[in-house]
Formats: sequence, structure tokens, C-alpha cells
Amino acid sequence: EKIPSKEIEIKGIEYDFNSANLRESSKVELNKLIEFLTLNDDLSIEIRSHTDARGSDSYNLTLSEARAKSVVDYLIEFGIDANKLAPKGYGESKPAEVQLPDGSMVVLTKEYIATMKTKKEKEEFHQRNRRTAFKVLSQEK
Repeated sequence: EKIPSKEIEIKGIEYDFNSANLRESSKVELNKLIEFLTLNDDLSIEIRSHTDARGSDSYNLTLSEARAKSVVDYLIEFGIDANKLAPKGYGESKPAEVQLPDGSMVVLTKEYIATMKTKKEKEEFHQRNRRTAFKVLSQEK
């Protein structure tokens, strides 16, 4: 199966607010990525981490870089070649896009999140923005 050229979100990789530490549940999901990268050891990938929009742009960029590095460090710890991994933090510059129940797509900007009626809904969307994804940079053949 052809590997997509677009960003692929790693579902279940979550961070607490203001933290770059991986949750235990995130490690379970990263183990699946380790398996994928072991089977596809000819791939070089960029690990892309994002934050929610709370905090300054510069702080969020630094935090997202730390999050990407924590993922790369975990992958290296379990045998993935460091030369095939490039951590990249995007801060809050690329909010998640989600499909609403009516089928429409929406970008989770801070302005959109502010329109949510409950604190629970707002936090759920902030969590969606605190995500990690990967993108294939190259494939050796």
C-alpha cells in the first residue's frame, strides 16, 4: 500500500496542558509507530508536534519542539535510527481540522473554540490541537 505524502496524525498521542511529557497511553500508540517504522526501515520521517493556542506564540513553538523531541527520544530508545527522524515543532500555527457531526469540516482556531458553550467542549478541542503527527520525508529504494 502506498504511503501517504500528507501529514498523518498519530491518534492517541496526547500531552497535558503545558507539558512535553508523554502520557503512558501515548507510549502504547508510539509502540505501533515503532512497529511500522521497523517494518518500513527505508523511511525518513518528520515528527510534527503542535500545541493549543493558549500561551504566547514563542512559548508554544518552544513547547511543541520539546514535544516532538520527546517522541523522537522515545522512538530512538526503542531502536529507531535517529538519522531517520526529524523533530519539528509547529506551535499553534497549524490548528487541527475536524469533521463535525453534520459532516462539515472546521479548523480548530482559538476563535472557533471560544464559541463552544461548555468548558468540556473547549478543552476537548484544545486537546485535539495538542497533537503529534508524522510526515514521510523520503523513502530509500
